[in-house]
Amino acid sequence: MARWAALAAMALATTVSAQKEQWLDYHVSTEGRGYRYLNLTTNPPPNIKLPKLNARPYFAHWTTPLDPAGRWLCLDRTKRSGLYDRVYFDTTGTGRLDDKSPVGTSHSDQYSASFEPVRVVFKGEDGPITYHLILRFMQYGDNDANLMSSSGGYYAGKVDIGGKKRHVELIDENVNGTFNDRAANMSDCDCVTVEGDKVGQHYLGKMLEVDGQFYQIEVARDGAFIKLQKAENVVLGQVRVPETISEFVAFGENGHSFASRQKALSRCRSATTASRLGRLTARTTKGRLGSSVPTILMIPPGSRSRPPKRYR
Repeated sequence: MARWAALAAMALATTVSAQKEQWLDYHVSTEGRGYRYLNLTTNPPPNIKLPKLNARPYFAHWTTPLDPAGRWLCLDRTKRSGLYDRVYFDTTGTGRLDDKSPVGTSHSDQYSASFEPVRVVFKGEDGPITYHLILRFMQYGDNDANLMSSSGGYYAGKVDIGGKKRHVELIDENVNGTFNDRAANMSDCDCVTVEGDKVGQHYLGKMLEVDGQFYQIEVARDGAFIKLQKAENVVLGQVRVPETISEFVAFGENGHSFASRQKALSRCRSATTASRLGRLTARTTKGRLGSSVPTILMIPPGSRSRPPKRYR
């Protein structure tokens, strides 16, 4: 059995100085990030005014913490038959679709249609908040229709991390309109990427590890800024893994880490002792990480496979 260092508990000293806000720029991309499926129905939503439609429509309700009522959308066709190729979206939260201009497709094929980014506006404390949502409609049979949503906007910029400026991107991975979600489950978390970091995309937690150093991280709800503070007095524990394991991925509310055998004492951010963990198989194990239960993924040496996207 090999023994790698891992973060078993956190005893953080009082913050020496207040974290400063490091502001980021908002970008729009036609390549969606993250994904979330929306439930489709043919039943019209109550009290929503609809436009004149060409075909029997599909409806979906997108939920977001930025608007307790959520936002309704309606899928329609430009022709009486064929693929659904336009969408009406309640972009301003007025409860009306009849006064909205339809959004067309950016590309399509026989079975699917991808729409141009939908610009959604929310009321914020300091003014309007803009967000972009990408929708993809898929239909492989008369009764097999699906709608996938992705984030069409992200925040990026240069951030001072340990005295070095690095390009950082914030991604709304769970596609709910906010950028600061962290939870015990990866599917409920947002993500952050750091230039030059071997892990690539970190799921957001209380801490961020860059070049072996831990930082307390705070992200604005709308993604406009990030705060980082070097973590002091971090307590490390030990994780024992079989000799056949070459890579170790740990995740919990405290953060997301990756360790390889090249660094026998790589620091991870979840505490547990693992056994009977199979190739590319995620297990949940008993351990103390606040209220979370860490998820770990073991990969044998020589395997060309990488963790599935959900676990990267």
